[in-house]
Amino acid sequence: MFHMFNLLKKTKQESEAFFEMFPSTLNSDVEVVAMLIPKSKHLPHKTEETLSVESDSIRIYSRIYNPEPDSSATSSLTATQQLVLSCIYTRHHDGFVRQKHLKKILENETPWTVPFVVMLLGEYVIEIVEMTKGAVEKDKALYKKFITDNPIFWEKTKSRMTSYWNEYYRKSFENKDDYPALKIVKIIEE
Repeated sequence: MFHMFNLLKKTKQESEAFFEMFPSTLNSDVEVVAMLIPKSKHLPHKTEETLSVESDSIRIYSRIYNPEPDSSATSSLTATQQLVLSCIYTRHHDGFVRQKHLKKILENETPWTVPFVVMLLGEYVIEIVEMTKGAVEKDKALYKKFITDNPIFWEKTKSRMTSYWNEYYRKSFENKDDYPALKIVKIIEE
């Protein structure tokens, strides 16, 4: 599954993490991207959720700490490989990096990119949440299918949204239904 030189750059656990994040049909693209991702000083944080995407099971890591690859290294990636790279970096510990890569995903959504967007809806960076509204409205069927296939994950994500509203945004949005993430829930669920 992996080339030996890839393992020299990253630990086996770190390399395997990238493959777990995508349907197996993307393995060859993930392999190309994984070779370009610089080694991290920290292992990715695992999530307990296993998600269903395109009849495949995936596990998206909650945080990665790898520096972004040099743009000269990524310029030859295919469109699919660019999306894989952006999906991975939506899990970065730096919110600005997550936001930059989310923008790229929202321009080219596919069923396998949707979980990465939904995960961001359950986080605390409101600017990132607000970016997703138009894409959700445009591709509502993709999101509806994903939440239907992953109901436990969706309920946990909605709970996170409510918790972040309560902790950080209650003063800005006195009515919980005005909180952007919870507005997006209504769009997806209607």
